[in-house]
Amino acid sequence: MRYGIIDLGSNTIRTVVYETEGRDFKKLFTERSFTGILNYIEEGILRPDGIEAIRQTVGRMAQLCQMLGCADIHAFATASLRGVKNAQEVCDSLAQTGIQLRLLSGEEEAACDFAGLMAADLPADGIGFDLGGGSCQIFRYASRELTSSVSLPIGSLALYNRFVRGILPTQKQRKEIRRFVRSELLAARIAEGKQFDRIFAIGGTARAAAKLHRALTGQSRPVEGYPLTVEQLEELCKLMTAPDMHGLRLIERVAPERITTLVPGILAIRTICRVLDAEQIQVVKNGVREGYLCRYLLR
Repeated sequence: MRYGIIDLGSNTIRTVVYETEGRDFKKLFTERSFTGILNYIEEGILRPDGIEAIRQTVGRMAQLCQMLGCADIHAFATASLRGVKNAQEVCDSLAQTGIQLRLLSGEEEAACDFAGLMAADLPADGIGFDLGGGSCQIFRYASRELTSSVSLPIGSLALYNRFVRGILPTQKQRKEIRRFVRSELLAARIAEGKQFDRIFAIGGTARAAAKLHRALTGQSRPVEGYPLTVEQLEELCKLMTAPDMHGLRLIERVAPERITTLVPGILAIRTICRVLDAEQIQVVKNGVREGYLCRYLLR
């Protein structure tokens, strides 16, 4: 069976078409649009032009899914609309195009992240996180069962909007970001429990960081499974904020769409590793969309 899944994230709207057989699946097609939903929100309300941007983008993506022969099309939103006061208006607008939008809670999003992680055939015990544009889900699991999770407002776009005034954060702003992320992590008590040297990283920031490091070092290994140590994450931050602009030019070449959000996101990842006393992350390509597929459609 062929499914189309549309993920309304805070920074990007992404569509993936999957071919499934039983519990197995493979990606056939992917499309993304950097809509930046968070930028349309003022005082907790999504502006009319934001609703229209979502309607047009989702409508176009739904047409692509139909052209590719999807038997079913599903759409969901995470932190992008979770706290928006007029989220129902978005649902109503999309319903007029035939798309039913599901709003995932932080707990549901973390459960989908975990399901996506398990579909990647990783160790039975560990810690994972999904750093998106508007939030970050951090979860622990043991014997392939989810044991705890938390959703925090430390997404890459949310951090940029809150702390940064220019393109890249200043030294003072970088300190403020690290301090805020650390305070959120400590308040959530995520360090309690068994520690692991390696934690699994889901989300566009982690993938972009891997691509950036790969380009910097001339490696050709795939992003899936790419390891990044805490020291390498720190080196990337120093490179991207250096006065010679070499790092900025590298971002423009490798991940131009993340030129403003990548540094805040990497600062958040590095702080997560510090608080969890982890030495490195391992990038996982499976994430919330694959988890949604496994959790709700392939049961």
